[in-house]
Amino acid sequence: MNIIRILLPIAVGALIGYCTNYIAIKMLFHPRKPVTFMGKTLPFTPGVIPKNQSRIAQAVGSAVGESLLTSEDIVEALKSDEIKDAIARETASQIMNPEVTLVSCVEKFSPSGASETMEKLGDILTEKVVEGASRIDYTDLISKTAVPAILQKVQNSMLAMFVNENMLQSFVEPIGDSVRWYMEDNGTEIFRPIVQNEIDKMQDLSVNEMLAAVKVDEAFVEKTVGDLYDQLVEEKAQEALKHFHIADLVEKKVNSMNVEELEALTMSVMKQELQAVINLGALIGAVIGIINIFI
Repeated sequence: MNIIRILLPIAVGALIGYCTNYIAIKMLFHPRKPVTFMGKTLPFTPGVIPKNQSRIAQAVGSAVGESLLTSEDIVEALKSDEIKDAIARETASQIMNPEVTLVSCVEKFSPSGASETMEKLGDILTEKVVEGASRIDYTDLISKTAVPAILQKVQNSMLAMFVNENMLQSFVEPIGDSVRWYMEDNGTEIFRPIVQNEIDKMQDLSVNEMLAAVKVDEAFVEKTVGDLYDQLVEEKAQEALKHFHIADLVEKKVNSMNVEELEALTMSVMKQELQAVINLGALIGAVIGIINIFI
């Protein structure tokens, strides 16, 4: 009988401590909605976290954005060799993939479609060729190439008596002007089929083959991509991160989560710690029961 009288206060104290802490932890998340009685909201409803979710979201956002993960931290992470090498390797691998052709690249980045883009490319290249052809000094070109060739051709023949350098030079300028005018008026019709024919040939080539033709291998592409990445991060990362508000993103994310998700997240991180709090309540209750015996 004396043993029961001794153990009973200890057991009751432990049970009360355990249940009190268990209920307190459950009340962090429950009830999830306000409970009303006779038109009035009962105290402690909803639970602490559902009731203060917006304030908690703001506090978490500020803590993450201002202390845990700053823009400087992100820039330093982006500068790491691990990230740079991974991006460079993957990019080079994709570029050098034998299945990646010029047309497939254009299709990915062209909203108007590959055929229309390739047509525009042909027009642009033709325009540049015609523009370049129009800037050629045909007078000088004919003077340096055609005149000596004609003189050599008629050498040791009867025409040499009538054809000399002075006579030929008198024709050079008007012929050069005529060629230039002809190119300006008809260059597009001359060069467009040639350009289109070359583009058609290139469409069937993979990017790998085109790069191999100019002695570019995957290692060179990887190094080039890595260098460009370093330059981009160094020059643009800080500026880009000015528009990337980590605190606001975290706050919106926490606010968008329902209470079930918040509870599951909290329990996945602190389940053992919260259980320890409950067990501690039982221990404290048992200690109080022991003290109560002596009182």
